[in-house]
Amino acid sequence: RACIPSDCACIGGQGQFCGNDAINPACTNGHVFECNAQTGKTCNYGVRDSCVQCGQLQC
Repeated sequence: RACIPSDCACIGGQGQFCGNDAINPACTNGHVFECNAQTGKTCNYGVRDSCVQCGQLQC
């Protein structure tokens, strides 16, 4: 699925993480984001069940 550019800040370098809008409103709860360590930018893949259930990539 498409990864849409986001204003969510990278957390912890390259890779995927679940959003936490308490830290940054652009990092929507329940959505999975991909961080590009080279650019410091993220994109949003949208809702991921595990992010909704437990806030982690895997529960």
